[in-house]
Order: sequence, then structure tokens, then C-alpha cells
Amino acid sequence: MRITVQRAESMSLGRMKGYLEGSVEVEFTAAGAKEIYPWVERLLEGRKYKRLGKAERDPVKRFLREISGSGRRG
Repeated sequence: MRITVQRAESMSLGRMKGYLEGSVEVEFTAAGAKEIYPWVERLLEGRKYKRLGKAERDPVKRFLREISGSGRRG
């Protein structure tokens, strides 16, 4: 399955985990921070990130780091 940036904003946690496990392909192209940061903000709002527990936040953070190349490593 291929998920584009536009659809990725409403991705489920299961699809994010699928991407991290290698079973879901995500196509992400952005010209720079002006496109990445608003996209990340919309994704976090759509997933209600502030309400997630630690076990649910970790895959979201890993997904965002890998897909956008932004954020802390480690």
C-alpha cells in the first residue's frame, strides 16, 4: 500500500506501525521545513497526540522522524 503525504495526515497508529515494520510504503516529499512542520502539526492534531499514552506516542515519534527526517535521533 502506498500512502501519500496528504493521506498520511489521517494515518492510523496501525498504519504508522506498519510503515515502521516495513509492511506499508509511504511516499513523502516536501520542499523543506515550510511544508514539513505544518504537516507534522496536522498529523499530531489528527492523532490527538497529547492524549496518547507513552506506548502509543513512541511509534508516532519514530514514524515522524523516519518519514520527515526531522527531530531528534535516538
